[in-house]
Amino acid sequence: MLPDLQRLATGIVDEVANAGQCDVVELAGRMAGYTAAALLGIPREHGHRLHELFMITHSSPDVVGEEAFHSAFAEMAAMGFEALAAKRADPADDVLSAYAQMKVDGRPITDIEFFGNFILLADGSLDTSRNLISAGMKLLFDHPGVRRRLADDLDALLPGAIEEMLRLLSPVVYIRRLATEDTVLAGQRIAKGDRVVICYGSGNRDERVYDDPEEFDIDRKRGDHMAFGGGGPHFCVGSHVGRAEGMVMIRELLTRLPDIAQAGPETWAATSLTSGLASLPVRYTPQST
Repeated sequence: MLPDLQRLATGIVDEVANAGQCDVVELAGRMAGYTAAALLGIPREHGHRLHELFMITHSSPDVVGEEAFHSAFAEMAAMGFEALAAKRADPADDVLSAYAQMKVDGRPITDIEFFGNFILLADGSLDTSRNLISAGMKLLFDHPGVRRRLADDLDALLPGAIEEMLRLLSPVVYIRRLATEDTVLAGQRIAKGDRVVICYGSGNRDERVYDDPEEFDIDRKRGDHMAFGGGGPHFCVGSHVGRAEGMVMIRELLTRLPDIAQAGPETWAATSLTSGLASLPVRYTPQST
């Protein structure tokens, strides 16, 4: 997918290059939404709209309002069932077509099973990539020395910088699991059936694993962070795509808009599930495309 991702990133920056200002979160959302659309097999505008809707449903209802929360979920439901009907009627070479045609224990997948996977795949395609790109740029704005080193040798340093951004940012804050047996973890008794919250940012700052865990060190040699999960059956299936999106979009911004700088205060999304910016205004010298 790399050539396609590169074309997407180039086109997104083309749209704002001559403006002299934009919001990095909006650009990151487009990159994530357009990539999700291509992978899942839905219209590009649906991918972008899903990004906006998940920003609402991940927020607390007491912040965005109960009506907005339920309206956003209803719109996503309509989009998911519309995709199911389309993929059953005219399957193509995409992920949702494969789901629409699949069988589970010898029977066709149910509408609700399809919708559950639609939400899971769309959500997972959007949050991590958007948060990595936008908050990754914020890290570079806050660490100008690191940014200069990275810009001077993108080919050599960008892969490690992406891993360090993922570790330090931990775009997904936590996930909840159900204990399947009685156990003791670090002196804490956990009973079978207990709900356990795994906080990725804490694991990614484990002093037993990382020297100076709060430092933004793009030369850090350890790449075994937990931003995409800790391995096993629940590891993020889209981790490679998320990394690739971050690589091409951050490279495009640093090379096409070399003097890009933060132009005002950032705001953070009102959600505890993901750690992501709601806005990050930037300015730069207008570039012709």
